[in-house]
Amino acid sequence: MVLLGFSILYGFLYAGLAFSNTKTTACHSISYPLTMKYNIPHKIAVSMTLGEVMKLNKIIYRIFTC
Repeated sequence: MVLLGFSILYGFLYAGLAFSNTKTTACHSISYPLTMKYNIPHKIAVSMTLGEVMKLNKIIYRIFTC
């Protein structure tokens, strides 16, 4: 039973590491409330937030690279 718990924890750890390496964390974290509250499928909710997150990233990039 303990080994199963550790396996699940490692699965969560590796999933988190994969998300952080792909730089999709902002869209994913913003979309979870849309999925939970409005029952919007996760992939659709992520696509709904992607445009605004990209605009914000562009502004922040310009601020820090000038």
